[in-house]
Amino acid sequence: MDFLARIISIIDANLISCLIPMILTLMLIGFLFKDKFPTREALNLLRWIIISYAALVLLHLTIRALFNQFEFGTITIQAKAYSTTHWILMLASTIFPFTLLIKKLASKYAYLLLVAFSMKMGVFFEYFVIFTTSFHHDKMTENGIEITSAFWMLATSLLLQGFLLAILLSGIASIKVRPVYKNKSSIEK
Repeated sequence: MDFLARIISIIDANLISCLIPMILTLMLIGFLFKDKFPTREALNLLRWIIISYAALVLLHLTIRALFNQFEFGTITIQAKAYSTTHWILMLASTIFPFTLLIKKLASKYAYLLLVAFSMKMGVFFEYFVIFTTSFHHDKMTENGIEITSAFWMLATSLLLQGFLLAILLSGIASIKVRPVYKNKSSIEK
């Protein structure tokens, strides 16, 4: 159980948090270099990564609900006022990615961005709340460097990581797409 949670947290920190920069990078590469890079194949790989992650998270939640019912009962009691929001966030991050199984929807950059945003919507809202309440509670220094520098450092690292992962994914897709020749005579034809 802890092993599955650890795998999910590693995938979440390294891939899922960078989905939006990855998709934007693939979109930029696709628009700038039209047919030179296999961005559609990279987008397809990214689609299957998202679907696999959603299936893994759904499996983890199902196992936790079946074998640890006390934990889910106390969470429901504690978050009664926000239960609708919790359900929306849970469905958006676990069920909504399965709409990528529809190939027509999954081939569109905008739809993939929507799915990526919906998967991390709760995290983005949490960052927004932390950032805005830090202004209210005077947790910033006088010139505002403490919180804003941490925010920009996080945003820059996610953008850079997403950019590098998109380039890596595009490289993997180009290896997958490239034809393999068995002998020299097939190259000459």
